[in-house]
Formats: sequence, C-alpha cells, structure tokens
Amino acid sequence: MPSIPAPRASRLTIPCRLSHLAPAAAFIRAVAQAFGFEDKDAALLALATEEAVNNVITHGYGGECDEQVLLEIVEEPGQLRIDLTDQGIPFDPGTVPDYSPENPDLPGLGTHLIRRAVDELEFEILGREGRRTRMVKRLPQGRVDRQPGAALGERGAGKDLTPAPTGATPSFTVRAPRPDEALAISRLAWSAYGYGYEEYIYHPERINAAIAAGHLLSQVAISEPDGDLMGHLALKYSEPNAPLPEMGVAFVNPRYRRSGVFRDLNDACIRTAQKHGAEGFFVQAVTSHTASQSMAGSIGLAPTALNLGILPAGIIFKGLGSAGQKESALTLTRLFRPSPRVLHLPPRHRSMVETIFNWQGITCQQPDQAPTAPATPRGRLHGLVLPGGLNSAVIEVLEYGADTILEIARLAASWGKEGVDGVYLSLPLDEPATAMICERCEALGFFFAGATPLGLHGRDCLHLQMLCGIELDPGRLQLADERALELRDYVQRERARAAGA
Repeated sequence: MPSIPAPRASRLTIPCRLSHLAPAAAFIRAVAQAFGFEDKDAALLALATEEAVNNVITHGYGGECDEQVLLEIVEEPGQLRIDLTDQGIPFDPGTVPDYSPENPDLPGLGTHLIRRAVDELEFEILGREGRRTRMVKRLPQGRVDRQPGAALGERGAGKDLTPAPTGATPSFTVRAPRPDEALAISRLAWSAYGYGYEEYIYHPERINAAIAAGHLLSQVAISEPDGDLMGHLALKYSEPNAPLPEMGVAFVNPRYRRSGVFRDLNDACIRTAQKHGAEGFFVQAVTSHTASQSMAGSIGLAPTALNLGILPAGIIFKGLGSAGQKESALTLTRLFRPSPRVLHLPPRHRSMVETIFNWQGITCQQPDQAPTAPATPRGRLHGLVLPGGLNSAVIEVLEYGADTILEIARLAASWGKEGVDGVYLSLPLDEPATAMICERCEALGFFFAGATPLGLHGRDCLHLQMLCGIELDPGRLQLADERALELRDYVQRERARAAGA
C-alpha cells in the first residue's frame, strides 16, 4: 500500500457531569470551524456531540457519576470523525421512541437530533475497552453538478457521450489519474449511473482525498491524442494493507463500452493489487443485469455471497435498465495464491461453504477442536448503518463473548424499528464458537448469505442476512453462471426455512 498520512486527532476526557456538556460542545464547535465547517454545520456537530455525551451519562451510567468519557475528534480527508468511548452499560437506541413534534415531551429528541446533524452514526462494542459511539460529518464541498460549466444533463457538458461509430475505437493509455482529472471521473460516473452511485464520487475533492489517503488506487483509460477519459476502475481499501481490496468504481464512457478498454483497466488493477501485496480481490456485482458478473467471471472471480436487497431500489444503469426492486449484490472473489483452510463450519452449511471455497481453489479441513461456547464475558463487534441511502446495516463480529448474541439481537431490533431494510452479519470461521453462534443467530431470523475467504479483515468468514419486512422477487435476479444459480437456490431455501422457523 502507498504511504497513508496519519490523521490529526484531538482528545478530551470529560467527567460524567452534565455541567461539562457545554464546554465539550464548545470544543467540538471550535475544532469544526477551524477544519472548515460553516458556523451552522459546526453548531449542529456540537449539538450532536452534546446529545451523545448526555446519552452516555443518562443511559450508559444512569446519571452523573465519577466515571469518564473519552472524546476524540479526528480530521480525515473531507470529513471529521468524532468518537465517544465509555464503559457504560450497553445502550439500545431502539428503546428510545421515535420523536414526534406532536408529542414534544416524550423522549427521543436527542437521538433524533444526532441523526439529523451527522452523516454517519454507528455503535461499536470494544470488549474490555468498553463501547464506542462514532459520528462522521462531511464537508459540504462542491459536488460535480455544482462545478463551473454546463449542467450535466445538457449536451456539451464535458466530452461527447454518444456511442462511438463501430471500428472507431482510438488508441489509449491506462495509468493512474491526475488530480485535475477528478471532475472528469465524477462526470463519467454520472454518465453511467446518473446520481445512483455512492455520494463521494460526485465530489471531485473527495475523489482526490481518497486517492491521496490510499483508500482508492485508481486507474483511468485516456484516449490518444485527444485525452478523452474513456473509463475508470479502482481498488477500494477499507483499511490500510487490507489483504482483500474491492475492485469497483467501474465506469466506462458509453461511447467505448465495446472497445475492450475495460479489459485493460482490469489487468492494470490486478497488477496494482499484486504489487501492493494483496492476497486477492473481490467485486460486488448487481443482479439486475449480468454485465458486471460476466466481466468478473472472465478474469477468474467466483461467487462467494449473495446479499439480498442490500442496495437501493431504482438504481438506473444507463442503457441497461434497473432492478425494479431493492437491488441485490453478488460478491465474487479471486485469490492469487489459494491454500487449504482449517474452518469451524456450522454443520448445516458445511457442504455449501466447502463448495464455495472449492470454487476458489481452496480445500477445507475439519478442525481437531470441537465447537465451544465463547470463553470471555464480553465480545467485540462492529455495527454500522451503511451511508448513502442504502438503508442497510452491517455487523462484523471480531471476537466472541457471552454477550455477543444479545448485542446482535439489540442492534438488529433497533435498526428494524428505525426502518432499516436488511442487516448483514459476518462471523469469523477461525473461531470454535461459530457453529453455536450461527445457530443462535438463525433463531433470531438470520439466514445464509455466503462465505468469503479473507472477507472479515483478512479472516475467513461466514455471511448471514436478515430482511426486515421488504418484499423481494427472486425471479428478478439475473445471474450469469451455474455457480451463482446454485448459490441463489441455496440462499432461497435457507430464507424459506428462516421464515418458517
């Protein structure tokens, strides 16, 4: 991985006294203003912090006490991240009633204000370190449609996007993008998805910040000699040195969709992944059409998971249509050097998981150790409502504890009350307790989604999912090969079994 500059952080330790809320909020407001937020947004961020600390004192400790809250504000590219860490009892936001202006005396206003003030809000159990509330606020800088020049919907905005004549594909070069090409990447994303892709891609300054920080390793195809941006593809790193980055952010100028440019972009990204020490990569392909699945299959990827309804409804792929329901994602994975694995597999899913790993060239071995219950009282997990209007949530279990099932149930119930459409859960397959935890999660309503080698921060993992009342027609899923169809059929049987349990 390229060198990633360390973010700047400020820390403040706050006594659990309500009298310290105002100084803490003033601290946040001052840092936010210095970072570049307008007064209004800085005030909202300060208010969110004040409400969050109040929740810790009120709900975590039951009132004022001699404990402390650690407040950390971290400056990241294009955004501020605020972490509150404490040792209070687990707080279930789902127990707070939805705020209603018609009943202003009822509880729930604080949580309502926090969610309206920040772009991301998540809760994490840290084991012996306690629990963490994380809030993220992004700078409201220039989106692509606010850049100088013609509106994107008008002819003449950037390069011509009409199909190129047959046989007219120019010569091109594949390379890393320059900072001044970020606006062209934003406009290319619009040409492929409209405004249906992730929000950051429409902000050129966020693209450059992500590239500078090492979160995106991008490749672009540039025509010769006119310098037209023909296509873009990138490796997305969720954390430094991740062994399994995601290959995505794939856009090809409609003029060049049959030019072979995407093949060369794929090859460049694979070489980049190998150069930076990745052990493989994965792709998230939509299921409303098979184009991206077929491309993934052509470069050696095989299905590892099918997450139903994890993406928004109504995504429009220009020239390819839309799903007509919440979009499902097929995860496809390729390892560069597959090797045998010792996995703690739930008996019910052993055959399917072994099949998925065999598609990766991996043989699975039975462990000598029998399934066991968690050995520690408190586990570690990470829960997050995905940003960008996905209306989906993920839980990653990092370490099992006696409280793990309770925490999973709390989060799933809380998000269900908030109207989240689905919860997607990852369990480590190197832990003897996985078989027992999987069975108990399925009793809560989760069902099988897949299994990905190295898919949980470099650990092999099992994927489960829970749908929260949304309707999905499996007949609308378009899948490109027999392996994906086999996985879909298994997922559907497990979904039906969960619904009848």
